[in-house]
Amino acid sequence: MRKISIYIVFLCLLFNSAFASKDTLRVYRLGDIVVSGVQSTPQITASSSVIDLKMLSITDVKSFSELQLYMPSTMVRTNSRGEALPFIRGAGERQMGLFLDGAMMNIPWDNRLDLNIVSTEIIGRVKVEKNSNSALWGPNILGGVISISSYERASDGIGGNIKLQYTDGGGKYISASNDGKFGSFNYLTAVSYNKADGFLMSKDAPNTLLHQSQSSRLRTNSDLERLNIFIRSEYKPMQGTSLGLSYNLTTAEKGVPSEEYLYAKDARFWRYSDVNRNVVTFNAEQYLGQNIIFRTTLWGDFFHQQIDAYDSTYSNITTKQKDNDFTFGNRFALEYEVFEKNYLTAVFNSFYSLHKEKIDNNAENEFSQFTYSAGLEYKSSYKDIQFAAGATYDGCVTPKTGIYKDSEGETFQDFGIFVGSRYYLTDEISTYANISRRTRFPTLREAYSGALGKFIPNPDLGAETGLLVDWGVNYASELINLTFTAFGSFYDDLIIRIKVPKDHPLYNPQYPNMRMRDNLAEATVYGAEIGFDLLPNSNILLEGNATFMKSEGKEQGKEVDHLEYKPELQASVIAGYRFDFGLTPQIELEHIGKQYALNAISGNFDELENYTLLNFRIGYQFNLYGNNFEIFARINNITDEYYLTQIGLPGYGRTFSCGISIRY
Repeated sequence: MRKISIYIVFLCLLFNSAFASKDTLRVYRLGDIVVSGVQSTPQITASSSVIDLKMLSITDVKSFSELQLYMPSTMVRTNSRGEALPFIRGAGERQMGLFLDGAMMNIPWDNRLDLNIVSTEIIGRVKVEKNSNSALWGPNILGGVISISSYERASDGIGGNIKLQYTDGGGKYISASNDGKFGSFNYLTAVSYNKADGFLMSKDAPNTLLHQSQSSRLRTNSDLERLNIFIRSEYKPMQGTSLGLSYNLTTAEKGVPSEEYLYAKDARFWRYSDVNRNVVTFNAEQYLGQNIIFRTTLWGDFFHQQIDAYDSTYSNITTKQKDNDFTFGNRFALEYEVFEKNYLTAVFNSFYSLHKEKIDNNAENEFSQFTYSAGLEYKSSYKDIQFAAGATYDGCVTPKTGIYKDSEGETFQDFGIFVGSRYYLTDEISTYANISRRTRFPTLREAYSGALGKFIPNPDLGAETGLLVDWGVNYASELINLTFTAFGSFYDDLIIRIKVPKDHPLYNPQYPNMRMRDNLAEATVYGAEIGFDLLPNSNILLEGNATFMKSEGKEQGKEVDHLEYKPELQASVIAGYRFDFGLTPQIELEHIGKQYALNAISGNFDELENYTLLNFRIGYQFNLYGNNFEIFARINNITDEYYLTQIGLPGYGRTFSCGISIRY
């Protein structure tokens, strides 16, 4: 990747335009899983939150992993593998679905994705569904969905955007996008390059931190270099027919900051020396009559990564692991308008995934799975009531399971149901309720992989199920948008990591801190969230949210007081004002309350202290030769607070960034 920056600058010179004004853009409809075309189909009624283009333009984020502040009830936490992973209402990262323009982004091998490698330049909208009540999402959607839609040009013409940004820690970011529309054809192209030497530690970081160079405030081994290229086109050859095709390329290499246990000799000292992902997505929509629409999404995903494991000095490579994944997925949905504003949808989702793993010079192991979901849902709207209900039948087959030959051909099957409704008491006040039951099957990695010697595989791992309920009230007017939601998630056989007990047949006293995956008998997460948006259509920006949460469980009849990484309080406030002459100051406040983490040494739960982060941004917009410019700067973690995002993993210190964005 040495010459990437030269190539990017060259590509940027080829782009001669951008985003234009907000009025020329809209969300790419073909790639939106829940949008139902020109018909007035009621939306699935789960409580949700949305980040739109207006909000994205003031975040200055370079990766999707940096959007936690703007997603209520959602945490994005970087784990000991260096992966930034999302958690919604306490649901684990493997329990959620991630989609980009309708294509699944999760890597099925572990059913998760490092959000550090997901660029933000193409995003037109992010929708966070906090329940799992739609058959359209497919299998393994137990705890919610994050759906990303790229943007599409609405009117004929060409536009684009160029952005340059610098961040403390040697961070350099450059991006360019170009969008166009010519009658029945529209397209979007985007390229971005992100490079950082690492992130700054707080000045209050203790000198006793292991594996941290005391001569530098940069977090040891936290560097990143990433290139993203996205190309999407849409063609409408005739009325009622739409065809879309996209290509998404990601190449990256990055370090993995090690866990900072005081005496943890089993911490990871990793580098991802090569990450490469190519995703091709095809979307189509065809009207088969006045009341019938057929939609499909097909995707092929080619993913490769190499993990280099070092000694604690990062001077010698001890182990190399190469992973290669191929996934082909599909979604077929047929929607029929039974009568006015009453729709019946039949949907079939499936994906086949093959994972190849090679460690050092050992023989290559192969793992594969075929996972599917067939569902039927009914949506209705009558006067002041919206209603949705449906059911799914989900299954998973594992033809190849590496060295665990006895598990080949193992089959998992289960059902899912959901019901939701919304009632409008007045034009401004509505109340809604949802209930869903879904299943997540164990991933191949959880059941059959030792994770480079950190875990003992558990081929007997079973599926986990969850019953999710929520009830809420929404008040929306020209003055304020206010929402209150109470929720509860009740899990059976929840998959968690545990310290291998001494009486386990695979316990090895030479490695007393080994972990494994196991099914917790019962787990409950419950709480409430509030959110507000003041004067949403004015120059004032004032919005906030807070989520209160408790968790508990029971394992083999023994009460468990805490579940991992479920903060008791998560809250944020964003306030700003746009002056008529173009200046926009903005302040952001984020608070994460007390939470607990499993200590790999003691096997007990450690308490992580709460923390509060304060950010400030200022931007100035002006027009020059008919183009829109913005010069901006921001400081994150102004107080330079030292905090832990996960046990043994410190967060970033005070960080300054600045840049310029040009919109033509």
